[in-house]
Order: sequence, then structure tokens, then C-alpha cells
Amino acid sequence: MKRLFSNKCFTVLGLAFAMVLVSQSSAVAEGKGLSLGDAKLHLGVELDTGYDSNVTYSNVPVGDVVLHVKPQLHLTLSSDKVGLDIAGYADVVRYFGVQKEYTTGYSAVWGAADVAAVFNPAGKVVFTLKDTFRRNADPRPDVVGNYNATSNTSGAVLALKPGGGALVMSLAYDFALLVYDESVSISGADYYSHRPSFDLRWKFFPKTAFTFNFNSDITRYPNPVGTYTNPDGTKTTFSNEPVNIIRATVGLVGNLSQNLSLVVLAGYGNTLASGPDNYQSVIGMVELKFMATRTTKLSVGYRRDVTPVSYFSFYGFDRVYLEVEQVFFNKLRLALNGYYEYDSYGKGLAPIGGVEPPPRFDNVGGVQLTVGYAIFDWFSIELRNNFEIRNSSFVDADGKDSCDYSRNVTLLTLNFMY
Repeated sequence: MKRLFSNKCFTVLGLAFAMVLVSQSSAVAEGKGLSLGDAKLHLGVELDTGYDSNVTYSNVPVGDVVLHVKPQLHLTLSSDKVGLDIAGYADVVRYFGVQKEYTTGYSAVWGAADVAAVFNPAGKVVFTLKDTFRRNADPRPDVVGNYNATSNTSGAVLALKPGGGALVMSLAYDFALLVYDESVSISGADYYSHRPSFDLRWKFFPKTAFTFNFNSDITRYPNPVGTYTNPDGTKTTFSNEPVNIIRATVGLVGNLSQNLSLVVLAGYGNTLASGPDNYQSVIGMVELKFMATRTTKLSVGYRRDVTPVSYFSFYGFDRVYLEVEQVFFNKLRLALNGYYEYDSYGKGLAPIGGVEPPPRFDNVGGVQLTVGYAIFDWFSIELRNNFEIRNSSFVDADGKDSCDYSRNVTLLTLNFMY
């Protein structure tokens, strides 16, 4: 299988893809399901077909027709003692080699699963176990390209609700792991992270709360030494270094009116690195949500944060986003999501072709338009067009290859979920 991208091209898409570009099913119809005592089971299949203009996220795009076949399930259980929610799908991905035959080699089987078990959900002490599994080839916060990888995040949350529940204190821990397939030759980018956090929320008005959060991201690379091939055929070696990030925010979450809600968070982030190349800055978030009616929604927001990234140690990002949704007759759904993100990277950890890498800055943006129609409770049809673009200051040693790319994916989706 031929791979167009070497592992010398690193980027950050992070939260930008999480909300806009990697959406698997933005408007899933779900039927009555099968009743199994206190549990309910939903079974179905989703079919997606369309055209991907840039299969490999390359600055020399090659497009192809793509087909996704996704059998899926959703199991819920509600009781006074435990609440259970399990959702997942397998994704059989098929490329047809319409423009170039080699893109058929990117056909694969992906999948996802989310599990959450909540113990004593109505009590003053609530314990939650959760797990998120992903298997796909979407761009990561460290390597851009069509590279199959497996990620998993497992965690636990202990929440205390003294008194009448106006005060909630939560202590949480997540363990995250990402491993690239050995066949894709991504050197040194596998990682694991410890993510402890503490959250306090005090509801001083019925619909307004003060919040405080402290969290940490302790990232390690089990095989930190990576290599890539330079234009002259020589090898460059780099070694990913451990990354320790702390974040703390305070703010307000609440309703300004019956139709208007606001989130305001402000705080501080620090990568705790020695030397001048250390991120220490204000972080935070502002989001305004407006519901003109039950079927008309508008959200606009801004977020600033820092996160670990392979090769450059960390990146800070500033992101603005807009989400608009309108539903007609409880059947027809129109949605528009857009964002722009500015990413500033830490210093590269190794010379590229023997030359000290210059500072790197990326501009990332995307727009997704969705039109969906729920024919029945258990059957919906959707047309989705997603455009994304990235412009990066990063250029390889030969001055030819960069991490710039643009990509447009148009998909028609049929979703059956009983």
C-alpha cells in the first residue's frame, strides 16, 4: 500500500474536528427500540456514500468515491441503582480508485464505542465509569494524513452532592492511549496520557452556577525516538519529550433569559517546561447560545487553550466558531457549522535536514452544511457537505512540501435505527 505522507508533516486540528469535521452522524433518527426489562436496545445501520476530494489530506490532492457501511447499536438502562449507556458502530470503509487506483488501499474497517455506567445516579454520592474507543484514520493533533490508528480513553468520576445538590464537587481521572498501526510507519508519535481533574460547581441561582476546574495532562511517548527521510535520502532522528500541562479556570454558566444562555470561563495554562519555550498564558472560553424557538438554535463562541502535540511538544490555539440549526415541521433539519482556528506551536524538538526549524503557525478553518429529513422515527436521510482548509508556515527542508491542504467531502447518508 502506498502512503503519500511521510511522518515529517505534523499538524493540529484538535477540537476543530471534534465538533465540525469528524461528526459521524449529526442527525440520527432513533426508533422505539426493543424493551429488555429496564433496558432498551436500538439496532440499526447507516450507509454513507459520496466524494472525498482529498483522501490523504495532501497538498497534492487525489479524490475518490467513498462508501461507509456502519452497523450500529445503542443500549440504555435506567434504575435507581445504576444507569448504563452503551453506543457503538463498526465502519466498513471502501474507496473505489476513481481518480488513482492506489487510493483503494485506504479501504479499512474502523469503528467506535462509548460506554458509561453511573452508580447511584440520584444519590448524594455518584460514581461513574466510562470508556471511549476510536478506530479510524482522521487527522490527529500530531500527524496529518490517512493513517489508521487506535485510541482509547478510560476514566472514572466521583461526584459529591451535599445538601440539596446546589453544590457539586467532582474528582476525575482519565487514561488516554493512542497507537498507530505498525504498517503506516509513524515513528515516535504513539502516546499515553494521565489526565486528573477536579471540578466544583455551585448553583447560586436556579439556572446559574459558579464553576471552578483544575486539570492536568501528563503525556508520555513510550517509543520516543522517531525518524524520517530527508530529500537527500539521509535520515533525521528526533526524540519526543515528556509533556506536563496544567490548566485552571473559573467562571459562570447560566441563563440570561428564557431563550439566552452564557458560558464565561477564564484561567491559566502552563506547560511547566524549562527554558524560554514554555507556554504560560491566559486560557478560557466564551459561548453564547440563543434559542429563538424550540426549533431555532444559534451558538457562537471563542476558546483559547493549550494541548500536547508530538514533535513540537505543545501548541496553543485560539478558536472561534458558529453553529446554526433550524428544524421545520419536526422533520426537516438545516444546520450550518463553521470555525476558524489559529495554532501556535512550541519549538521543534530536532533539526529538520540539519537546519533549525523556524517557528510554526497554522491557520485552520472549516464549514459544514447539513440538510436532513426524518422520514420516520427510525429512518432518516441526510446530505452533508464539509469543507476544510489549513495553511501552515511549516515547510520541509527541500522547500517544496508543506502541510497545507484543502478537502471537501460530500456525503449522502441513509440511517436506519430501530
